[in-house]
Formats: sequence, C-alpha cells, structure tokens
Amino acid sequence: MFKPNDKPTDLIVDSYVDNTLDTDHGTGQLTLREALLWAKTDATIDTITFAADSTITLDSQLTIDTGVVIDGQENVTISGGNSTRIFEVAPDTGATIRNMTLADGSADTGGAIYAAGDLTLFGVTMEDSAATEDGGGIAFAGDSDATRLQIIDSTIKGNYAPSGAGISVTGGTVVIEGST
Repeated sequence: MFKPNDKPTDLIVDSYVDNTLDTDHGTGQLTLREALLWAKTDATIDTITFAADSTITLDSQLTIDTGVVIDGQENVTISGGNSTRIFEVAPDTGATIRNMTLADGSADTGGAIYAAGDLTLFGVTMEDSAATEDGGGIAFAGDSDATRLQIIDSTIKGNYAPSGAGISVTGGTVVIEGST
C-alpha cells in the first residue's frame, strides 16, 4: 500500500521497466507508474523526474488523476509500443508534462493522450501515435470552458486518426504557442 508517511522525498524514476508495482523505492526501484501512485498519496503537487536518459515502453496506459509535473529533462521517451495509449488525464486534474518525447501510442481516441482535465505540454514531442477514431496525438475533452489544454514550444508530428490526426478537441479551451 502506498502510504504518505512512506513516500520518497524526491520522485526520481530510476527503473525503466513498466511491470513493477510495489512500495520499494530504493535505488533502481522506482518506476514511472509507481511515482504517479506516490504522487497521489497527499495534496502536494509533486514533480517527477528521471535519473538518466531513458526509453520506457508501457504495458498499459498511465492514468494521471492528481496534480503532478512530469519532467523528462529532454532525454526521456515514453512509448506506448503501438499497443496502448500513453497517458489519460482525469477530469478535475491539473498536469504538466514537459521536456520529453511521447511516441507510438495507440487507442480508439487519443493515441498518445486522452485528457479530460487541465493539461500543459511544454517542450514535448508527440509523434507516431494513432487512434482509430479521433485524436491520433491527443484527444482533449474538457468538460467546461475553464478546462484548459496548453501546448507550448512542442512538436506534434506523424500521428494518425480519421479525425484530428494531431489534435482532436471536443470541449474546453486550447492555447497553442510556439509549436508545430
């Protein structure tokens, strides 16, 4: 069980496999999936970083359902392995993903990301993901105009969907700055 008193001081991912889920957070033991679970044990908006350049291929999507910053420090790639969506951002959540590559996601809607909550992408490359319906890169479905998707200094390329290959928007407010 992930208890607030046992939470690591710093959430630094140093295990790059996706099949580990336990409360051991010693050196070489913290996965991104575990870091996200630790982040929701209290009301703190945590920053998750990575100990080294890495590529993580997911077995299943990662759900962000708490306020969190995930910082890849420009040398991290998270892959859906062409078999799963990478991130789902839950409603009433504020998340920032920055300085990383998201690649090879796959889902019916939102190949790389499906977001119903607030999401900021900063310095993110989102590439080569696909959706069978809409939002090859990202599907944004904010539940009100106050729900925001911000894409800043990012690149969205090589994604596929019958509708909205790069981005599909069905609600909320979208701000795009300095991005291609």
